[in-house]
This record gives sequence, C-alpha cells and structure tokens, in this order.
Amino acid sequence: MKKTKLSFIELFKGVPMFQKVLTVLESKQFVDAGMQKIGDDIIIGVMSPLERACYTVLQQTDQKISALTCPVKNLNANCLDKLIVKIGLCPLSDQLLAIKKEYPHQKDIRNFMFGLITSRLKKICPDIENVKLCEGFRLTTSTKITAPETIEKFASFNKRSSMEKMLENSFKNTFMEPVFEILKKGEFIAIDKPIKDGEVFVREMNDFEKALWSYFSQVIDISKAKSKELETILHESLGSAFDSLLSLLTTDTISEDGIAEKNKIDALTEKTNLLLKESDDLKSILTPMTSLVWNILKSNIPDEKLEVYDATGVRDGFKVVVFDE
Repeated sequence: MKKTKLSFIELFKGVPMFQKVLTVLESKQFVDAGMQKIGDDIIIGVMSPLERACYTVLQQTDQKISALTCPVKNLNANCLDKLIVKIGLCPLSDQLLAIKKEYPHQKDIRNFMFGLITSRLKKICPDIENVKLCEGFRLTTSTKITAPETIEKFASFNKRSSMEKMLENSFKNTFMEPVFEILKKGEFIAIDKPIKDGEVFVREMNDFEKALWSYFSQVIDISKAKSKELETILHESLGSAFDSLLSLLTTDTISEDGIAEKNKIDALTEKTNLLLKESDDLKSILTPMTSLVWNILKSNIPDEKLEVYDATGVRDGFKVVVFDE
C-alpha cells in the first residue's frame, strides 16, 4: 500500500466547520474558560491548542447572544436550535437566526472538542465519567479517581508554534490518531454497497476521507457487536433471575443450584456493566466522528447538489453519492 504524506492544515483547510477554528488557531488568541475549580474536583489535564480554538469559537456565539436584550435570563446558545426560534415565534428570532447562520457548526464543534478531550483523558483515567473546563485552560473532573502523577502541559506549544505543529500535538492520543495511522499506511477498508437507482454519483473520496470512513466503520461495527452481546446477556440474565426467584418461592432454603444461579447472575451483571461502559466509550467517539465525517464529505459537494438532494451516502469504490430519502 502507498503511504500518504500528512499535512494537517491541508486536511482541514477546506472544511466549513473548521474555518473559524483554524483562524483562531492561527492567531493564537484563545478565550479562557474562566470558571473556577469546584470543591474537590481533580485537575486531570489542560486543553490542547485546537481545543482552545474550538472553545473560543463557541464563546463567540455566546458573546453575541448575551449582547441581546431579552427578558429571559437564561438566553444561551441552546436557544439557536429551539423550535420557537426556528418558526419565528420568539421576539428575538431574527437576531438568533442571524447568529445561527453566521455560526452554523457550533454543535458539531462542541462535540468535536469534547470528543478530543474525552478520548485523550480516558487513556490516562479510563474510569473518568465527566470533564469540566476550568480557568487556566485546565480540565477537571468530579469523578472520584486518583489524580495522574503528571499533567500534560503541551509544553511545546508557544507563540512561535506553527499551526501544523499545534494540530499535530492536539491530535496525539485522541480518537483522531487511529485515522491518521490508517492514512499514513494507506490501509483503507473497502465498502461493499453498490450505487442504487436514484442515487447520483458526485465524486470519489480523497485519501483522508477514506481513512476517516475506514475508522468510523470499524467503530460502528464494534459498537453494533457490543450492543448485540449486551442484548443477549440481558436476555440470559432475565432467564437466570426468573429461575432463582422460582427456586426461592418453591423451597425454604437456597439449593446448590440456586447458589449457582446467583453466581451466574452476578457474573452476568458484572459483564453487563463492563459492556455498558464500553458502549459509552464507543459513543463518546461515534458522536463527534459522525458529525465530522458528514461535514467533511459535504464540504466537497457542490451547493447545487446539496440544495436538490436531502441525503448523502458512500458507496462501493469510495464513491460519494447524493439522493432523496
């Protein structure tokens, strides 16, 4: 397989959801979270340059929204997606929709930012359940875990750092790293899904999209397998629980069979909890990857095609198609 030379800037430069983020990254003018550490929350890391740039773009919408005069005290970015705003019944609909038009990718950027953060921190603290942003670009958690001995400081990041270097540092140990490994090796996973009637071929994926889709497909397959295994175990657990209950109702003491059933239930419960955690970890990767994949694919589809067709797909030969659902 041929190896592909990697340029992070080239990969993301033409993607709409990254345009404002890359502008901030280039300027190195980042907005700090400004929120103080809460109580016993544990400091577990700091935000990477790319995460700081994402947060800065997210704050730009918050600043515009907070500048609006509204009787509702909790006016925030969530209002941009509310139905009352979309259909024009909110007195600030015009202003909010204008902000939404200027910043259409905020939800995707937020998912991407927390996807990077979570995937990196889970390699340090696998049991981490939540992450909070704190002043000084620090990351904290309320999960009761042992604080890591050393905190990654992104010491190589300074005012002289190039955008390429900042992006490289930001992707290390995140869910994006396997994508770049696939890209470097050129080992893409083939797609076995022919173009159907009514689907219009637009273009073939570039190598980055092929690598992204390959890893995305792997995670989806693993997630489906975990879900199927979980479904089987839950069904088996219900059967074992019923047998144990029946044994208790029909005898005065727990028989050896009853003890065996209880041990079986305990083992199934432990396995279920493990599968649930693994499924949650996969979801934390799938959520940002889903929006990332389709944002990148659609960024290279002509607007006239996107206006006519309401769905995008990937077919055999890494062909990108559009169609009506």
